Amino acid sequence: MKVRFLCALSAIAALAGCTSVSGERNSAIPMFATDPFSAQSADGFVAENDIFHRLPVKAIATVRLEKATEASADFVGRHVAEGTILFQAVGSEGRMFCASSNTDAESPPQYDRLIRVFACFQDTDEDARFDRVFTADGMSTAFPVLAQYRTAWEVLPNPVPYRAAPDNPYPAEITMQFVLRRSVPDKNVVLVGQEIGRPGEFETIEYERYALDGNGEFEMFGGKFRVTGQTEKGAVVETVHPVPARPVLLDYTPARTFHVPG
Repeated sequence: MKVRFLCALSAIAALAGCTSVSGERNSAIPMFATDPFSAQSADGFVAENDIFHRLPVKAIATVRLEKATEASADFVGRHVAEGTILFQAVGSEGRMFCASSNTDAESPPQYDRLIRVFACFQDTDEDARFDRVFTADGMSTAFPVLAQYRTAWEVLPNPVPYRAAPDNPYPAEITMQFVLRRSVPDKNVVLVGQEIGRPGEFETIEYERYALDGNGEFEMFGGKFRVTGQTEKGAVVETVHPVPARPVLLDYTPARTFHVPG
């Protein structure tokens, strides 16, 4: 199962490697994907505001920094430790790899909080050494979302070596979950919240109303679910097809709500 998931991520990563996110906003969008082979589904009755399906969200690609380095952010030095695992992101200037940074040069790699200053590195000549970097504020504790406005690219006087780290996933524990917000049996409708986050810190991506078809089924984020019984306090929800491996490319709108860039 893990091999099939990695193959799915490889296909997504190949697409990402030749894709640029264009537009007026100057942003870098972290590239993560759902892992359907570690999904968990509720068995039986689901009360309102309970979770009926959840699955991990993992970085599409990671690299390991082989040497500590420093970047600037508002005239303050930001340090990234040797051994830090960076996740892939994509922006108007192509692919890059990002991680949380620190003001203390002696700090170990940091993954505990996502509202930090991120450092994003790029290897412009593809020689396995990063040669430029920019910094951007983190915008969410739930998911590594980067601020739309950031510092300019800074050329690294001493390029920093890195290596691919397929066996080292980004260490933050990120989960996508689907919550039954309301059951409306007289209209054959369920209202579902789609959330993403870390233990104790989740944010809503979408909140949708789903009308059940003749089989009591509805589709959501590529998955299919069947409702076999409803009351005003909840529903019996079965997973027909779990959410597949899909890109999770989250950004913030100017109103600070999540959206998935097209």
